[in-house]
Amino acid sequence: MADDNRHTLKTNYRSAPAFVGALDSLFCAADEPFVFEGISFEPVRAGKDVTPPAGLAALNLWLLDSGDEKPLSKEKAGRRIAGAVAGEILRLLEDRVVIPADIAVLVCTNSEAVMVRDELAARRIPCVLDSAGNIYD
Repeated sequence: MADDNRHTLKTNYRSAPAFVGALDSLFCAADEPFVFEGISFEPVRAGKDVTPPAGLAALNLWLLDSGDEKPLSKEKAGRRIAGAVAGEILRLLEDRVVIPADIAVLVCTNSEAVMVRDELAARRIPCVLDSAGNIYD
């Protein structure tokens, strides 16, 4: 990608400083943090002092376990991940840790968005899909 077509957000005005710092640490540790050559990570600073809800870690990483020796299919893994995400959103809402306006789920493809939407709907959590495109297009 030509540098004149590249735009970088230098300040994150929505996230807590601890979260911004955690992401910076995670992505700066990898030579190619987004797998694809040419997509670099630029550290950012937190624009305001947002206090995260009490009892929440700045960043949680989850491991998807296949439960047996063979790897999961992409479809099965996607469904499990969507279900886990919807379950965590439900827990956070029920525990009143966050409000719906605090939540956004970012995915790469419309089919992933539909999986998350379906899992949220199964838990009676309203959801809006904002785009039907693919971020790689």
